[in-house]
Amino acid sequence: MLPGTIKGVKDLTWSSADEETASFDKNQLTAKKAGETVLTATAADGTEYTVNLIAEDITLSGEGLAPAKGKNKYTLKLKAGAATELSFASVDQAVVFKSSKPDSAFIDENGKVSARAAGKSKFTAKINGKTISISVVVE
Repeated sequence: MLPGTIKGVKDLTWSSADEETASFDKNQLTAKKAGETVLTATAADGTEYTVNLIAEDITLSGEGLAPAKGKNKYTLKLKAGAATELSFASVDQAVVFKSSKPDSAFIDENGKVSARAAGKSKFTAKINGKTISISVVVE
């Protein structure tokens, strides 16, 4: 995916100031790690355009949380009445979580989880176009 196009400018060649943070392969942008870099688009006539890129690590952590099969998927097991807090490794934006069954398990805007009653729930959050999915079991 290209970072963008510039109206009226064709044949852009993209590059990254920090290839360890983000790089291009056949004009496909890949974020490799959390960090900042400057992307440069060079037009056929030599004109350069720059874009600042901030790549965030969306790895989630918290007590009772375990990675599940699949990308950006987790499981969380808690006892009824318990609480825990989930946090991202490096996300510099507000995250909105949703709970499929808040009567069983609820998560607030700060990632604080309340295990309310036995049952199953699913938390989801969207960050930079990626969906994070957490299967929750309250015993």
